[in-house]
Amino acid sequence: MEFVSSILDSLAWPITVVILICIFRVEIIALLRRLKSADLSSKVLEFGELPLDRGEPPKPQLRQRKKVQAIQSSKVKWNKPASLFWLANNLMWIQDVLLRGGPWDKFIAGLKNVRKYARNLGLAGTFTEEELTRMIYFYEPEVGVPAPLILTQVPQLVNQIELVKRDIASRVEQDQPGFKKFRIFSSRHDA
Repeated sequence: MEFVSSILDSLAWPITVVILICIFRVEIIALLRRLKSADLSSKVLEFGELPLDRGEPPKPQLRQRKKVQAIQSSKVKWNKPASLFWLANNLMWIQDVLLRGGPWDKFIAGLKNVRKYARNLGLAGTFTEEELTRMIYFYEPEVGVPAPLILTQVPQLVNQIELVKRDIASRVEQDQPGFKKFRIFSSRHDA
């Protein structure tokens, strides 16, 4: 029995290391790809020139939503219900991925899909498309391995997605005269 206990004690650290490598493999690969040089005798590792390498988290450029200017209803193609549905669905899905700490590559893929749907609806050149493009450009990895998501970025990203949703909502409402938004929580009961 003592022999089994000594074997388990000697295997505890290697098994723990293997489990941690499996859990953080994407982050480890991204870190190793940014490695410029390593001197094991002096225990010095030199990394690339990303803000994260200098000890500072990358800061996205926060933008405020522009005032919605009057648009012609012929510009936006609201008669494409599937594109509109999947655009809205993917925006909610992206927020869910962010809040649940989902895979980074799925977040980027979701942004790209939303941008395609927005362009398909005729929203090219609007705040929506510009903001999606900016987020893709800022967060998409340059070398194919995503940078690790810093938890302080999540609320900012969720808010930026919310601004995109509000921009689209205001455009839709503007193109439907007499539209009345129904509230979920209301003090009065509308029939």
